[in-house]
Formats: sequence, C-alpha cells, structure tokens
Amino acid sequence: MNLDKLFDKYEEIEYTLNDLIEYMKDIQYPDLIVEEKQIPQELKKIEALEKKDIAPLTGGEKSRLHENIVEYYVFDRDEDFTPLIPQKYVSYEKEKLAPGLFVVTSEYGIKGRKGDYRFTEKVNVQKDKSYFLYENNQYSQVNPQKQQWLDRLAEREELRKQSVEFIYFYKDLQNAIWTKKLNPFDKGKFIYGFSQEINSMGEIEFIETMNFFLRISELYLFILQFFGSITKDEFSYLLKAIDRQKDRNYNCYEYIMLKEEELLFDFASVLNLSNGDPFFETKFKMAVLLTPREERLDIITTANYHQGYVYIDVEKGICYPNLGELDRRINLFQLAANAESEREIVKSIIKIAKQQKK
Repeated sequence: MNLDKLFDKYEEIEYTLNDLIEYMKDIQYPDLIVEEKQIPQELKKIEALEKKDIAPLTGGEKSRLHENIVEYYVFDRDEDFTPLIPQKYVSYEKEKLAPGLFVVTSEYGIKGRKGDYRFTEKVNVQKDKSYFLYENNQYSQVNPQKQQWLDRLAEREELRKQSVEFIYFYKDLQNAIWTKKLNPFDKGKFIYGFSQEINSMGEIEFIETMNFFLRISELYLFILQFFGSITKDEFSYLLKAIDRQKDRNYNCYEYIMLKEEELLFDFASVLNLSNGDPFFETKFKMAVLLTPREERLDIITTANYHQGYVYIDVEKGICYPNLGELDRRINLFQLAANAESEREIVKSIIKIAKQQKK
C-alpha cells in the first residue's frame, strides 16, 4: 500500500483512534512492583522446593504484598556443582495484561548440565501463577474467577480488539517507509533502508512524512505500554528519542525554508545545526532510530554495539530499544536464537558499553 492510500486510511480511523487513546489514558493505575528477595538460608538446603516454600504470602503478619509491592524469592547459584546435591533455582516472570492487571509466574526446579557443558538445563520445572488486581487503592492477589478480575479482563479484551485496526495500519505505514532484505553477501545479516517511495521524495516532503510517522509512532508506543508489550521505562526513553528527532526535523525544515528564501546567512546561527549537510544528518538519524540490533554475537563490535538502542544503562544492565529493535524483539527472530543466546548478546553489549564509558 502506498503512502497516499495510508494517509487516506488514517483520516478514516483518526477520530475513533483518538477517542480510544483518550479512554485508555483515563485507565491509569500504578504498576505492580516486584521486589526480589534471596530465598531464606534454610530453604537452600532443602532437596526439592515446593510451592508452599516460595509462594508469596499476601495476608497476615508475614505478608510479602504491601500496597503496590510484592516480594518474590529468587535463587540461581552460579558456583560449581556440589556432588550429590541438586542445584536448585527460583525465578519469576511478571506479565502486565493492562493497567491494574498483572500475572506473576514463579518458576522453580533443579538445574543440570547439558551435553554441552557451557549451558545448563532445567529439570522438574514447576510453575505457579498468581493474579494481582488493583482495587481500593492497592493491589490484592485474587482468584482469576473473581468477578472483578473477569470484568477487567473483558474490558481489556475489548480495548485490545479496538486497537488491532490501528496496529495493522501502523505496520503498513512502517513497511511503506522502511524496508528490510537479506544481505546477498552474508545471509546472517540484513540490509535496512528507506523505501523507494521515501527516497524519491523532496526534502520538505520527507520531513513532513517523518513527522507524521513519529506522531503515529507515539500512539503506537502508548498502546504497547498500555498492554505491557513494553515497559514504562522503555516507553519513556523511546518518547525522548522521538522528541530529539522531532527537534532535528524542525531545525532542518527551518534551514531548508530559509535557504530557499535566501535568508540562511542571517538566521543559521540560531538553528543549532551541524557543519555538515543538515538534511543528510536528519535523514541519517532517522535511519538510526529505525535500524534494529544485529542478531549475531560475532557481528557486534565496539563500533556498532549501540545499534538498535536509544540508551544503554550500564549500571542496571538494561538496553532500551529503538523503534527497529522493538520490532525485532516482538517478532519471531529471523535467525536461530533462544533466551540464553539473547542474554549472552546483551551481556556482551553491556560489557562493551562499560569499557567505552571509561
């Protein structure tokens, strides 16, 4: 679908979309915060953990649920295996269904060595789900058959269905702007770039189109964080990156207009532009915002480790994705990958970022 048809399509859905976003903005509850606690010393010597040992108590004097914070045990020994003693682990996964609706899954079991001793495998894995609902100004753990939970879940599903048309529109718009194809010289890499339609545009039309896309991206990101596909921190860093790009676009637009009116010499100093070609830099920075991370560890170097991210927090060990990396992460990986390999790549990126920061 070309851009003209997509612009017409947006006019059809604009009012409905704005109403949906406004309604969703009114449904704002604080996030459920999971606070990690090491399992008590006495549990480390138990042969096999049970649900009663690690389940978060949510009532009484020993409750591990306090307003918006719930404590979950974690344990994952990295030391050498001890003979005759199973190596236990405890972890959790928090899932946000919508504001005020969270599912936390505790996972526990035993770790053993794989044939490839660089990795471990999980044995006797147990998973237990807990459901948390925000009501009466605090979170409470609820039975998923409770009517209030079912009602809130039904509302979430209705909002999800209403969001689908816009998400399809956004993906069509993104695909009309940004393309990806396999590198013919290296099948493990991709070539990214603006579409032929975008590259044929004049400078002013390009900037106006990018401004429209960035504005639509903000709505898309809001919906993703509403349903928990991205965290609030990821949402915040992405919005900051989009604002920076908007500023570049605005300054470049002013530069082009002044240049056309032969007033550039009088006003160039107030535009805070680089010494190079402002349009080339603006287009390049837009491409940086859309280019995802490399998927292979052997390709990631000190020159490209930051590709795909708008910010790397070396203290927290978190990489905050750009628009392209967000896409790569949400979709199925194009190349062979699993959770372990992804963690290894992120660790490597953080390690390089720490070295570069020194």
